[in-house]
Amino acid sequence: MKKYLYQIMVAFLAISTFTLTSCGDDDDSLSSSDGYQTIEINNTQYSLSTITGFDGSWDEDQKGGGFGICVNVEHKGLTDVEYYLFDYKNRTCPEVGDNFGDMDLTLRTLTHDNDYSWDLYDPYHYQSGTAVVTATSPDDSKITIRFKKLRMANSSNTYTFNGTVTLPFSYDNW
Repeated sequence: MKKYLYQIMVAFLAISTFTLTSCGDDDDSLSSSDGYQTIEINNTQYSLSTITGFDGSWDEDQKGGGFGICVNVEHKGLTDVEYYLFDYKNRTCPEVGDNFGDMDLTLRTLTHDNDYSWDLYDPYHYQSGTAVVTATSPDDSKITIRFKKLRMANSSNTYTFNGTVTLPFSYDNW
């Protein structure tokens, strides 16, 4: 039952994000010359999507949480959005200086490489590198994370993340 509940929740999150849009111009900090945040994944630079996204969070009862990175990808002449959803375990809400790599970090993806299906049965696990919290802003519901050669792998693939991004993050259970 727990397996099916998790699948339903992940599907619901994926579908619900398509209904969320960014209407203002003040949602993202700027970190590249074209005005969009960027992150490097497997040695390729991507801009973060401003159309959809997942709010990160920490849950006191679960002693863990998650955050998502949504990027724009050119594929077959169209711009697609790909999702990289991280889960972590920690006794407290992430603070400046915390390394998500030390928090039983896992990754699930929704990309064109896997035909836009979730990696429900073969998640990626932390291998090496860092994902350090460099800033928190509970008043603005944001968190800034610096990725340095963060390597996540499963039985068939590996992702490496580099760059600094500011993401939506809910501090309600903080």
